[in-house]
Amino acid sequence: MGPIAMQGPYLPDAWLPICVGHVSNPPPRSSDGLIAFSPLIVVNDAVILATVPTNDACLSSGFGPRSGKMHEGIDLKARPASMVFSGGPGVIREVGRASGYGLNVVIDHGSGVSTRYAHFDRLEPDIVEGTVIGFGQALGMMGQSGNATAIHVHYEVLLGEWGARGVWDLVPTDPFSWPAYDPSGEMS
Repeated sequence: MGPIAMQGPYLPDAWLPICVGHVSNPPPRSSDGLIAFSPLIVVNDAVILATVPTNDACLSSGFGPRSGKMHEGIDLKARPASMVFSGGPGVIREVGRASGYGLNVVIDHGSGVSTRYAHFDRLEPDIVEGTVIGFGQALGMMGQSGNATAIHVHYEVLLGEWGARGVWDLVPTDPFSWPAYDPSGEMS
C-alpha cells in the first residue's frame, strides 16, 4: 500500500447509545441500554477498523431495510456536530459530492476493504484523493449535505476490489456484524 501515515488523535468510544425517537434497524443492546459492540473490529480477517468513526454520538439508523430501500451503512448523530475520523489506515480513493451522499470520502484500506463517510459539512484541508491516511485522522465535520434530513455522518464498511465503477463496485456490510479486534491475537 506504500508509506504508512501517522495515527491520528482519535480513540473510539467504548459505548454507543441509540438516539431518542424512532431508530430503524437498531442492533442488540446490553443490559445498560447501550449498543452491544466492540469499538474495534476485524474485517476480512485482515483489516482493523473503528466500528464507529466519531465520538459522543448516538445511532440514529442501523444497517438494513429502511423505508422500502436498503440502508447500506449506519447513521451517527451528535449535538453539537462532531469531527469524523478515519476508521483505519489506507489511501483516500474518492473525495467529493455524490448523489444522495453529499460531500463524502472513501478510503481503501487494502485486503478488499474500504469505508465511506458521507454527509459532511466540511472536510479538513488535507483530505484529497491519493492521500495516505492513518487510523484516527480527522476527515471533517459531520453535516447535512446530500439527502440528509439532519446533521449526522453515514458510515459504510465496503467489501470488494475497485473496478471501473469505483465505489459502486463494492458491497456494503453492517459494521456491527464483524468480529471484535482482540490485541492478544484471538478473534471473537
